[in-house]
Amino acid sequence: MKINREGKAEPLVFNLIRDAINRPSVPTHFFIRPGIGYIHIEQFNETTSRELDDALSAMNESSLKGLILDLRDNPAAC
Repeated sequence: MKINREGKAEPLVFNLIRDAINRPSVPTHFFIRPGIGYIHIEQFNETTSRELDDALSAMNESSLKGLILDLRDNPAAC
């Protein structure tokens, strides 16, 4: 990519590399208070179930008495 910039005689040249960007579907999980967990599912994709399992395991699911599953702003949940 070439970009002309004021004050420069020659354009600036940048080499761009196309690559996949990984966005987790479960970006946030934590305890709101002891025994009450919170998990935000931002989107549903092929890794969502594994990420949900990982989040539950990280919170020691056997100690959960309640869970808030946040699906707000999730395009697939509408």
